[in-house]
Amino acid sequence: MQFAIFIMTKFYPLKTKFTPKVEWYSELKLPKFRTVDVVQLEVRDVDSIVYINEKGQTVNLARELGTDKTNASGIESSLLSRGLSVTEVPPIILDDGRLIDGYTRQSVIVSLKQKQWVYLVVSLKKGFTIEDAYDEVGLGANDHLQCKPATIQDFKKRLSAWINRQDEIPSLKECMDWFNNIPHSFNYKQVKNACESCLKSHMASVTMESFNKTSVASLAAEILDTEETPMVINWSSKGSRSTYMSRLISEQLDYFDKYGDVKPVVSFLDNIPAEDADTARKAVRKAVAQFNRIFIKLNVKFQEDPEFEFLPYQGAVAQKVGVEDRNRLY
Repeated sequence: MQFAIFIMTKFYPLKTKFTPKVEWYSELKLPKFRTVDVVQLEVRDVDSIVYINEKGQTVNLARELGTDKTNASGIESSLLSRGLSVTEVPPIILDDGRLIDGYTRQSVIVSLKQKQWVYLVVSLKKGFTIEDAYDEVGLGANDHLQCKPATIQDFKKRLSAWINRQDEIPSLKECMDWFNNIPHSFNYKQVKNACESCLKSHMASVTMESFNKTSVASLAAEILDTEETPMVINWSSKGSRSTYMSRLISEQLDYFDKYGDVKPVVSFLDNIPAEDADTARKAVRKAVAQFNRIFIKLNVKFQEDPEFEFLPYQGAVAQKVGVEDRNRLY
């Protein structure tokens, strides 16, 4: 196995576990940041870099889903086939060794058992925290070969954390300014929608008591003075509400099939601010009433036609290659 240094259009093969040199990056234009000052490029021991938590997990704080195994494979393949690019910014660390950008590259370097690597060392500017650095550098510094750009969900994760750190709830404009201070390729509408979503979620968290299905069921059972917990509707601003209703109906049908009766139903709001609570609760009642009307109509239909089937199943399409006939159902 060999590596190569990629300088302009030349490849220089090197032995496995080579030691990169700062001089190789002489043509590199160092970036400028709002939250950190660039100190210098340094060769450091790979095992001195802080990028894992106490459980030994690689934790990319700037990414919603952490490091990406597929992206790591691509970076390793690029490094082994194309060589080390010295025209791209290397992983970025604080002067104390904490990794700010390059989590996936760091994991690849470790897996390849490299002893040393070149890092770009930065220091926090006065008035900024490491969280601010994660926001700007961790999201925006994705210009190396074989990279995975930050997604809108990555930005929303860090924006939500930034909103939570503020003494007062920021305005939409302030949130959009935060967003646009970080390099990205999203359009105005995407940025605005993301900021509005994060602000709405934050408002919900500070103005509404948080519940989950289990805690709601327990509380409702006390209020209804019953030992049996009720069915729960999670009415959320996230995801498809029809999915929640479909799940509830499925659970109620299963219960009816087993016990010949139904459970009472209660609801709670998730990720909906106080000012929208009354409207959301009316929507829940409307959705429940709609399904109750449907079942009443079904009952009438069953009375009229005892042979009526709500799910007139006809069979399965052919899928066994070379065995089943595509022109019939099974």
